[in-house]
Amino acid sequence: MRSCFRLLVIIVLFVLWLPGVVRAADLRYGPYLQQPGPHGVTVVFELDGSFEAVVRYGTTPNNLDHQVPSPQGSRHVVPLRDLETSTTYHYAIDVGSERKAGPYWFHTAPMSGEHFTFVLFGDTRSGHEAHTMASDLIGEEDFDFYINTGDLVADGEDISLWNTFFDIEKDLMANHPFLPTVGNHDEYEGAADHFSRFFVTGGPEGSEGLYYSMTYANVHITVVDEFVNVRAQYLCPETVFLSACLDSTQMNWMRNDLSQARNNPDVDFIFLAVHSGPYSSKEGRSGYAQIRQMLSEFQEYGVDMILSGHDHYYERGTGNNGLAYMVSGGGGAGLYDCDADNTLLYPHEWAYREKTYHYALFHVNGPTLEIEVKNLLGEVIDHTILRAALDCREASDCYSRPSGSCSDGSSGEWACRLGECVWDCPNMVDCELDEDCEDRTVPSECGEGSGWRCLPSGVCDLNCAIEPECTVDADCSNLDPPFGQECTGGNYTCHDGACDWDCPIIDQPESDGDEEEEIAVCEPQETRCAGTEIEYCGDDGQWHFRGDCGDAGCKDGRCIVEPEPVADGDEGSSSVPSQNQNPDTDFTSSGNCRGVGNFAGNSWGFVLLVLGLAVRFRKKLPAA
Repeated sequence: MRSCFRLLVIIVLFVLWLPGVVRAADLRYGPYLQQPGPHGVTVVFELDGSFEAVVRYGTTPNNLDHQVPSPQGSRHVVPLRDLETSTTYHYAIDVGSERKAGPYWFHTAPMSGEHFTFVLFGDTRSGHEAHTMASDLIGEEDFDFYINTGDLVADGEDISLWNTFFDIEKDLMANHPFLPTVGNHDEYEGAADHFSRFFVTGGPEGSEGLYYSMTYANVHITVVDEFVNVRAQYLCPETVFLSACLDSTQMNWMRNDLSQARNNPDVDFIFLAVHSGPYSSKEGRSGYAQIRQMLSEFQEYGVDMILSGHDHYYERGTGNNGLAYMVSGGGGAGLYDCDADNTLLYPHEWAYREKTYHYALFHVNGPTLEIEVKNLLGEVIDHTILRAALDCREASDCYSRPSGSCSDGSSGEWACRLGECVWDCPNMVDCELDEDCEDRTVPSECGEGSGWRCLPSGVCDLNCAIEPECTVDADCSNLDPPFGQECTGGNYTCHDGACDWDCPIIDQPESDGDEEEEIAVCEPQETRCAGTEIEYCGDDGQWHFRGDCGDAGCKDGRCIVEPEPVADGDEGSSSVPSQNQNPDTDFTSSGNCRGVGNFAGNSWGFVLLVLGLAVRFRKKLPAA
C-alpha cells in the first residue's frame, strides 16, 4: 500500500510541476538595446520563467550566423561584442528550438566625425495615446539611438504602468539603443527600483544605474540623477536650503566625467541630460536650482547644451551665460502652458517655445550639429544649428591671435569658450562675497528665504523661492482641463508645487471594485510553502495557490516525498488488506497496484487513471 501511495504522490507531483518544465517560454519584456558603442551593444530581455536562451545575430536577417548563449534564468543581459563599426546588424532571440523575437536590427556607432542622428523626447508617462503616436512617428525616422528626458511612467512603483510603457515602445527599443533619464515620477520614496531593474546603463558602482554617461562617435552625453542620489534641501547650503542637490559622490563623478569628455580630442559635442532643467516657463516653477547655479561651471567643462524635460512643452533658449538649453517634455503627458515670464527672476532668453507634443532630431555631421523639432503632425516647428565649426578646443589654440584689452585696464588672456576664442578678463567679476550682491533687488514674486549670493565664478545669482501654484491637490480643483486633454475621470494633482493634469490609465484589467490596489510583494515565478499548500508568484507580483501537498508536507516550495522505510523482516509476505482498504484492490507482496474498479488485473490502469485526473486538475490551475 505504501508503494502505491508513493507512486500516486510522484505521479501527481510530476504532472503538477510539468507546466514549469515543458511549457514554452514567453517574453515578458523586451528585447531592448542598451549601451551602444562602435564595437558592441547589449541585448536585454525577460522571460516569464527560468530558461536558457540564445541571441543569434548577423549582417543579414536571413543569415544570423553568430550566437551568444545566455544561461538559465528569467532575466537575460547579453552583450554582443567585437562588432564592426557603422554597420547594420540583425538579431533574434531563441529559447530552445523556438524563436521568441526578431529578427530586429540596430546600427553600431560610427567613428568620430561620421554622420549619425539621435532623437530626444520625454515625459511619456500618462498620455498613452500621444505616447503611442510619438513612438510610431519616431519609429519612421532614420536614427541611431534615442534619449528619454524622464518621467517614463506616472508612478514608478506601479509595475502595470511599466508594462504599458514597454508595450508602447516595444519596436522602438528593439531596433534602437535607449538612454533613459530618471524623473520624479519614476522615483518613489527615495528609490527607483523598477527603473534600476530594467535598464542596464553602465553607471558607476553605487549609482543604481541612475547616473551614467556614453560617448557615441564625437558626442558625449552625461546623464544626471536629480531625485535619488541627492541630499535633502536642509543639507544643501549651495541652494540656500531651498531645494535638493546632488550628493557628493554623484557630483564628483559628474565633474570628473565632464572633465574627461572635455579633454577627449575625439569629442566635439557634450550634452548634459537631466529631468528638470535650469529654467521653466510654467507658472509656479523656476527650474532646478543647482543646475542653474552651475551653468558657468558647465560652460568651463565645454557643455554645449542642457537637455531636460519635466515641463510638458517644447522650449529652446540660452542661459544668462550663453549656454544653450532645451526642454523636451511633450512625449505623452498632459501639456502645460508655457507663457510664464520668468526671465526677470532668472535671466535667460528663449528662442522658441510651444505647447505641443513633439520630438527632436539631432543630426550630427562631424563638427556640425543640426537640430529639427517636429510635432505629431510631422511639421518642423523649430530648427537650429547648434555649432557649425570649432574655433578652438583649448586655450592654446587661440594664442596666435592678437591680444585683447580689458575695460578696467587689467591684463587678460585668451580662453576657449564653447569652441570659440574669447578674451578673458579675470578681474571683471560681479562679486567676491555675498555682501557684494546685497544691493540688488529681490523681485516681489520671490517668497521668504530668497536673496542674492555670490557664486565661486564671481557672478551674483538670485535664489528665488517662487510661490508655488499649489501645495495640495485641492488647490487645483477650480482649474479647467488643458485644451485637448479632456478625458473621463481626469483630475489635477499637485506635483512639485504645480497643478498637473492626469487622465486615468487605459486598458487596465476589469475589476469588481472590491479589491484594493495591490503592490507587488514577490518576484514572478517564485514558489513558497503556506502550511501544506504550494503558492507561486504570478506576473502581478502576488502569491497564488498552486496545490496542496496534504500529509506529504511542504518544504522550499515543493511537496516532500519521504523515502519508504526499509523493513527488518519480510513484510511483503502478507497480503491482508487494511481496514480502510478497498476490497477491490489487491495489494500484493511485490507492492504493485494490480487494479482499481473496472481496471482490476491491469496495473497500468491505475496509473493512467491517476495521471488523467492530475492532468485534468492541472488545467484548472492558473499559468505559472
